[in-house]
Amino acid sequence: MQRSPYLTPPDLLDEHGFTLIELLVAMVAGMAVIGALFGILEVSLHQTANLTDRVQSNQNGRIAMTRIIDALHSTCISPEFRPIQENSSGSDLSFINAYSSEANIPYSAVSKHEIIWNKTAGTLTEKRYPATSGTWPEYKFPASATSTTLIASNIAESQEKGKSVHIFEYFEYNKTSSSASDTLTPLSTIDPSPIEGELKTEAPTIASVAVRFTAYPSDGDTLSGRGVDFRNQVTLAMSAPSSETPIEAEPCE
Repeated sequence: MQRSPYLTPPDLLDEHGFTLIELLVAMVAGMAVIGALFGILEVSLHQTANLTDRVQSNQNGRIAMTRIIDALHSTCISPEFRPIQENSSGSDLSFINAYSSEANIPYSAVSKHEIIWNKTAGTLTEKRYPATSGTWPEYKFPASATSTTLIASNIAESQEKGKSVHIFEYFEYNKTSSSASDTLTPLSTIDPSPIEGELKTEAPTIASVAVRFTAYPSDGDTLSGRGVDFRNQVTLAMSAPSSETPIEAEPCE
């Protein structure tokens, strides 16, 4: 007998596929897998952003620190010169330096620099005043800066034991040499206590300048782990001073 081309009742009941419970189990398992993948992706993106920010912070701070330290290394124009200027403070470093290959440095190679940290803007800015006349040790500088350069942005004071540390710190020579109790620590000729406040009569006696700050990435993200701390110190000397007591060395000797 030929079968009818139309469905019979038994054919309608012959259904194949997942039950509702099987479908729910598959959906829950799929959501769990997708959630785990999104978690891995989020962690990966977070780590990538953290690494990128630290690289930017390192580049930002390293360029700024190198520029400042290189300028301070050229401050001893001649023996007994006093490069650090009055009104220098924890956020404002003022000094005189020169770049010249001549034995007798002409005034045209001498400049006064002022490096200013703006706390609100988080910037380090350099103002330059080229000498207009004079000979050592007296030079004349213009009243207004001839150029202003942004050294770095997203710069903040470093933290030490929960307290902010000044961007610039100033030290004098010690009267007596000092060292730690262990024999591996060399004698120090620099007084370990920085001079507090704005420099006045102390400016000519400054023998060392410490520069310290924390650099953050270009997006200004100050989350923990995104900033990089920088610290360097320059001793203003033509040669290493004697560490024998009493210490009679002066800056740029």
